[in-house]
Amino acid sequence: LPISVAISVSIGVSNMALVFCSAAFTEVMGATNCLLTIPMLFFVGLDFNPMLALPASLVAFGCILSTEGELHFSAEGVVLCLLANVFRSGKVTLQQKTTPS
Repeated sequence: LPISVAISVSIGVSNMALVFCSAAFTEVMGATNCLLTIPMLFFVGLDFNPMLALPASLVAFGCILSTEGELHFSAEGVVLCLLANVFRSGKVTLQQKTTPS
């Protein structure tokens, strides 16, 4: 049930962000969820390979660079995109925690 709630909220909030931002901007912001997933892994006590920190940071940095000059920039849209990322990261973390390895 928590995973399905995280999916539903993530989709709903992401769709709400489309009211304030372009689809391209919300997709680029969605690619930064790797930075939110890393702290969530630590929060629930899962292991994280430190070798993945640099690639995750490079992706996030590239996303930040690509959003500069967004014509339809909206602070509300950014907040909604980040909230969607939090729930998307929560979904991924819960899936990893519940899936036997």
